[in-house]
Amino acid sequence: MHLPRLHAKVYAADGEQAVVTSGNLTDGGLRMNHEYGLLVDDPDLAGRIEAGVAAYAGLGAEIDTITLNRLCAVSIDARAAYQAQTASASRDATRRLRAVVRATSETLLRARLARGPIHTVFARTIEYLLRQHGPLSTKQIHPLIQGLHPDLCNDMVDRVINGNRFGKKWKHAARTAQAQLKKRGTITLMNGVWALVR
Repeated sequence: MHLPRLHAKVYAADGEQAVVTSGNLTDGGLRMNHEYGLLVDDPDLAGRIEAGVAAYAGLGAEIDTITLNRLCAVSIDARAAYQAQTASASRDATRRLRAVVRATSETLLRARLARGPIHTVFARTIEYLLRQHGPLSTKQIHPLIQGLHPDLCNDMVDRVINGNRFGKKWKHAARTAQAQLKKRGTITLMNGVWALVR
């Protein structure tokens, strides 16, 4: 699963135990580095940790094998482009590095939106946020969405119709998601605050 800025290290598989640790699931993280972690041996707490991680992961994009292989190939290009750019301050090296970074971003964005348009991603996110935080206003929801999806929330892109600007394009998609959730009866707006319908 791909979710920008996700750096949590929680390992849970059976609802009985969970490991919450600073260590990555790498050779260094498991064998060589000095890491700290906790083994949660309480099935109730382990189950809640596993459910929480699954809910959070559900906000991200599932990366299929083809995309993963493409990203691996791009990472090799990125490393070479970065090394060339740091070894030489040439414009060509800098352009090549920027092109590789742009290609990587586009590949990840395509993966993020493979399950539906941006407002579908935001709808899942709004439900998640309301479960986690309780009722929230739109003003409170927006920075939380942006924190979870910085790659989808570009403040440089406005929604423009007939030359008129109507605010940030991603915020419009968030409002569309709210409207769809309200229409489905999933959330409701009362006194300027959105809440899940129980």
